[in-house]
Amino acid sequence: MLKRLVALSLILLVALAGSMTTMAQPATPDADTAIDEHLAWVLGLFDGGAIDLATAEVEMRFDPAFLAVVPANEFIVTMQQLAGALGPLELVDEQANDSAIEFVGTFESQTGERVMISFAVDPSSELIAGFFITPLDAAMAVATPDALAPGASPVSVELAGAVVDDPEVQIALYQEQVDAIREIGEPVVEAVLAVDDSALEPLLSPEMVAALEAASISDVTATYTTDQVQMSFAEANAHFFGQVQDDIIQGVMMQGGPIPFTLQATEPQSGNGPTGRWDGVLSGIGLEISVVFDGDEGGNLTAALDIPAQNVTEQPLSNVSFTADRPIGDLIEDRAFAPGGINNGYSADHGWGDALMRISVGVDIESGTVTGLQLLPAMLLPDDPAAGQVSETSYRLPFDGTWWTFWGGESELQNYHTVSPSQRHAYDFVIWNDGATFSGDGTRNEDYWAWGQAVLAPAGGTVVAIVNDEPDLPPNAPLEQRAQVGNPGGNHVAIETGDDEYVFIAHMQEGTVEVEAGDEVQAGDLLGLTGNSGNSSEPHIHIHAQDSPDLVDPTATGLPIRFASAVVDGDPVEDAMPVQGSFVANP
Repeated sequence: MLKRLVALSLILLVALAGSMTTMAQPATPDADTAIDEHLAWVLGLFDGGAIDLATAEVEMRFDPAFLAVVPANEFIVTMQQLAGALGPLELVDEQANDSAIEFVGTFESQTGERVMISFAVDPSSELIAGFFITPLDAAMAVATPDALAPGASPVSVELAGAVVDDPEVQIALYQEQVDAIREIGEPVVEAVLAVDDSALEPLLSPEMVAALEAASISDVTATYTTDQVQMSFAEANAHFFGQVQDDIIQGVMMQGGPIPFTLQATEPQSGNGPTGRWDGVLSGIGLEISVVFDGDEGGNLTAALDIPAQNVTEQPLSNVSFTADRPIGDLIEDRAFAPGGINNGYSADHGWGDALMRISVGVDIESGTVTGLQLLPAMLLPDDPAAGQVSETSYRLPFDGTWWTFWGGESELQNYHTVSPSQRHAYDFVIWNDGATFSGDGTRNEDYWAWGQAVLAPAGGTVVAIVNDEPDLPPNAPLEQRAQVGNPGGNHVAIETGDDEYVFIAHMQEGTVEVEAGDEVQAGDLLGLTGNSGNSSEPHIHIHAQDSPDLVDPTATGLPIRFASAVVDGDPVEDAMPVQGSFVANP
């Protein structure tokens, strides 16, 4: 349930004319040759070719169905940003594949960053029909190439000849990095809001400057400030934001993360907001959708959604509106975040009608430059039905030693779990050492400081459910792989700690859970070992409380967890509710 933030310079490019898993067809020598030619072309883009990449060249390489989802100009901008951030790539691992129309490989840059590149070729046209680039977080490597052995103490491991045994050192180092990120990020957001390319350009890396030649800041901001349509499928927690351009609507559906969508009108438009039926697709997941808009004389707009593949028909949408002018407003909240490497960044939420506009800036601390820039909508959180609720249960942190709060807090910016009603008050804890959450190259679970650490019961109670047979995934497994796990919580334990109060501790190592349903546990008892099972991107401890014993109960309400006594950033705190970026320990 922990997910990494990925700056625009390392976004996932996705478009499918059909699923890459369903496109497997008999191999042909021509398709095999096409794979080699396309791979050489892609690697050439990272070796300087992206700077002069032209629309015509992209159109010669990709199937029209791909370009209908990811237009050539968007592909060019993204590839220029990726190439600028990574530079030349070297193939380090290629997955065995019996099909000659698919390629999947892991590549490494000259500075250690790793990405997975996969694409599929239409055997008839020999054009690229599906294309993925997935960051593998190798840029977060620290000084030593030696992995931390499972079970070793992360506060006594030797790094570059020095012993890190004082949490105050890590707290101070983290604050230095946060301050450096904020110093770089704040002026960038100010320049974006002022729509001032001349003020922005000196703050960017040369690669970002080259990328923005294809689209000025005014072009980017106009995408979200003019001719805006908005609608929500509240039952699925899905919110659509798009710009109407004649007979096309392009935008993003926010449902945990951004999913681009495109709609095309089936009848002529008047220019005063969308009317009639619009057909399109959710990019990347290849899901066809249709929306029918209707309006009355008072200017009120309604919409209904069809998703044929999911048997959704004429589903009324809520919060439907069309606004010709939707400016970005005042700052609501911001944060600087330094988990390490390519994930370092600054984000600021600004008012934007009845929603938020989130401006995110990727930051390279060493060079002092901006490596990514992204604007995305975000919804205001609904009222919290458990607000102010205080449990009678006394909770302790579910570990020993000093850990770091990756997700925690009451806003989505601090805690992405807040958009899920049952996990609104969840926490994700990792171990942060010398600028990152792992040693070595970060490609093995054993590289992560948190891997193999003891997971302890946060409170006394009765075990009501366990899972112990989910395999651990490799770090930063693709979203598609994580979506196919048997249980999103992976190997986990559910403990009844009070009336209608159940605490879940998730993502433990396969086969390490030490308790069974029906067992009575006390606070501090061993539950298992930290792992990377379920919907998880790296080894960590997830904990949340809810009013249902069913982890995936869609009607469950998340409950606040207050740790009775904790040390937060070096200071003793009672009834602690750690927020993102804080170092925490039991007294």
